[in-house]
Amino acid sequence: MTEEEIVEIQMLVHSIHELLKGRDPTLIGAVLADLLSLWLGGHIDLDSKNGTHRIRAELLRIHIRTVEQMIPLSAKEIGLPW
Repeated sequence: MTEEEIVEIQMLVHSIHELLKGRDPTLIGAVLADLLSLWLGGHIDLDSKNGTHRIRAELLRIHIRTVEQMIPLSAKEIGLPW
């Protein structure tokens, strides 16, 4: 990932954070689930429905592992214990 991409990610995260800050956690979860499903839905194997399922399942596993690794730092950033 380039430095420019990292800066763009940070800017987008900040913008989204500002939109969601202070909202009900259930609403935030629904928004994140909708966005995640859009991202996963964009990954397809044109030759195989099973291939599409495998791609999406693997991306979801990778995504969840990444989120789990980020939780301690994120909790610390917002002033909560991990």
